[in-house]
Amino acid sequence: MNASTAAAALASLTDDAPSWLPPVDHWEISLVDGRWIVSGQLNSNGDTLGEGGAYRLLGPIAEQSGQQLADDGQLIRASFVHFNVQCDVWFLRAGRAWVTPARCATCPTELAGTGTSYVRLGEGDREAPVICVPCRDRMQTEWVAGVLAADAAALIRVKDAAAILRDLRPGADAARRQSAARDTDGGTA
Repeated sequence: MNASTAAAALASLTDDAPSWLPPVDHWEISLVDGRWIVSGQLNSNGDTLGEGGAYRLLGPIAEQSGQQLADDGQLIRASFVHFNVQCDVWFLRAGRAWVTPARCATCPTELAGTGTSYVRLGEGDREAPVICVPCRDRMQTEWVAGVLAADAAALIRVKDAAAILRDLRPGADAARRQSAARDTDGGTA
């Protein structure tokens, strides 16, 4: 099959659409995996058509073609064959828009519409706090400094504990006296 065959199928769909075909916003011809297909976006009535309405309108295509509706979580697709050309009518679910607040959550920096770089704290929540990149960097620096200070304090505690354990060892006093004598004699004791 070639592009002109797909174009003929598209012309037929636009001139004399089958009664089971719902209204389509626009059609397109594309080459997918080496095959020409015709696909169209379901008319969403100015974005008022919801998911339930899309299933209702795409259902007759599935019944006519004998194929199940395909749903990948973002796109609901009904497939059929017209003039030996694979055709799809699809409905695109609305994407989740992230809410960008006017200001950084930790400083007065303006965020919305300013082009300021920012990061969202947390995962998956549209309402999660948003901070500017300089605040993020400052927080990270403080966190790393805190971790390093805690690690240093832990190392001091380990050193002190090792010294105590050395002193508790049998014969530790004699070994310490002998070591001290070597240090004062220049190592000749």
